[in-house]
Amino acid sequence: MTKVQRQGQEQTLKPQGQDQNQTSRNKDQIFNPQGPRTKPSNLNAKDQAQITELFNSRFSSFFTTENKTEVPCPHTVFNGNDCDKLCDIVFIEDEVMKRLLRLREDKSAGVDDISSRFLKAVSPEVAIPATLLFSRSMSEGKVPHYWKMANVTPIFKQGSRNLAENYRPISLTCHLSKVMEST
Repeated sequence: MTKVQRQGQEQTLKPQGQDQNQTSRNKDQIFNPQGPRTKPSNLNAKDQAQITELFNSRFSSFFTTENKTEVPCPHTVFNGNDCDKLCDIVFIEDEVMKRLLRLREDKSAGVDDISSRFLKAVSPEVAIPATLLFSRSMSEGKVPHYWKMANVTPIFKQGSRNLAENYRPISLTCHLSKVMEST
């Protein structure tokens, strides 16, 4: 409690979050209007694996699993003339270099653990191999395995930090795949 004097009047200020019947509040207790104070239900796990599993089960509901047996054949999708087909996708070294230099250094690395700061620093040396990699990837119709993966990280939104529902997932993907997509 803090006492404040204002123009001859004395006022008592309570620390934020305290009510009249309670002098301190335990961090892992929340107010339940239907009854006594209870512990939050889902992020009280002590084991890191349990917490990870809670986030995994929560975030997996945001994503869909594709049925790989019903993927259409590419020749049935395109119905135009052969001259209208997009046959060759060309990557230009200077464009790849520009995209590498524009990477934001404050962004986290993806599954490959290659940071944007590193890619930006070595962009003159990496531009030619990256251009060749992008071209070969497009011509073969395949991308490197790591480019299909992402590190999913929980970001707190608002409310109680003890509830998984108060977090949103972000996917940290590889910077080189982003460069290829933007080129």
